[in-house]
Amino acid sequence: MGAGLVLGGRLHLAGNGLDAELGFVSVPAVWKPGAEVSPLGELGPLEFETSGTALGAQALALGLADTRALADAAEAGNAKADLVYRRSAALIAWKIADIAALLGVTRVALGGSVGLRAGYLDRVRGSLGQFPPRYQPEVVHAELGADAGLIGAGLWAGRD
Repeated sequence: MGAGLVLGGRLHLAGNGLDAELGFVSVPAVWKPGAEVSPLGELGPLEFETSGTALGAQALALGLADTRALADAAEAGNAKADLVYRRSAALIAWKIADIAALLGVTRVALGGSVGLRAGYLDRVRGSLGQFPPRYQPEVVHAELGADAGLIGAGLWAGRD
């Protein structure tokens, strides 16, 4: 799960080498293959709960082929797939709200194989709507689509 943080029109570069590592912020960890989770839940990295890889593993546990099959099933009304898909979107929305509260971010772009799906974007926006308005930045698809991260990395590498 990749992320970038642009503040004041410039890419943020952290001194600790963890530049916008959104995938490794903590969220309640509910799904773990072959393990029961306490009712209070444990904390785990967002990456392990919401990435395409994590959703693919959850899809297999539901008898679906992969992440795409999970998303297709959720968007077609499969209740079990939709529960997993909505939970992922809700966790992403929660972290977007955290970033908006912490840094005053007003616009967030989703990319990647999951984030670029219209149904996922709708679910993230719906979950974000549960937060107070000032914690609800605009959420859009990455303008450069699936190549956004690659193009951004190339531009960053070629900077002065």
